[in-house]
Amino acid sequence: MATGASSRPPRPAVLPEPARKRYHHGDLRGALVRAAEELLEEVGPDRLTLREAARRAGVSHAAPAHHFRDLTGLLSEVAASGFEGLAGAIASSAAAAHAAGEDELSATGRAYFAFALAHPGLFQLMFRSQVIDMSAPRLDAASSAAFAAFADAARASGEVGDEAGGDPLARMATLVRNWAMVHGLAFLAIDGRLAGMLPDGATLAALTEAILAPAPAKTPAGV
Repeated sequence: MATGASSRPPRPAVLPEPARKRYHHGDLRGALVRAAEELLEEVGPDRLTLREAARRAGVSHAAPAHHFRDLTGLLSEVAASGFEGLAGAIASSAAAAHAAGEDELSATGRAYFAFALAHPGLFQLMFRSQVIDMSAPRLDAASSAAFAAFADAARASGEVGDEAGGDPLARMATLVRNWAMVHGLAFLAIDGRLAGMLPDGATLAALTEAILAPAPAKTPAGV
């Protein structure tokens, strides 16, 4: 009988698990929001869970209860951050267009579209009323600010003004028509519905520009 090395086969080395991303939990609320934002882009709003957000943030599944009553509360906070980002993008693009003497409404349309394509999961969540609470104070304020920024650009471009004859409903109809156009375009792009419709050699960027380009100025009658 051998008395030297053991006859047992050596145990395979245990590979360390990939380090889980950890957040500084002096701001657990913010950590959970950032974790949820990441998950939105990975799995979409339908598959995101409160438990998975907690796991991604590196805390126990019970930890979110310190800040959010349920998943709706967390998603509403995430949506509020999204609307704040969208409002900022719209305002910045309008200011840049104004400084350059360009059409502000077209610029904000491009910013709106670019935001949607850069954050598709977040953008879809922002308009999913069945999974967020639109009456939450921060979300209500942020969504209103985004719409107001878009409306300001429309007024500055002349799209919503005296041509509506002073009728508030007519002005609102003009504004919503412009919003619906860029909003629908964004969702068609996110859903992949536009790629197969493009003419040979055309790009989504070219199609977007053709749609969002400012309308040519009308030539006065008799000129």
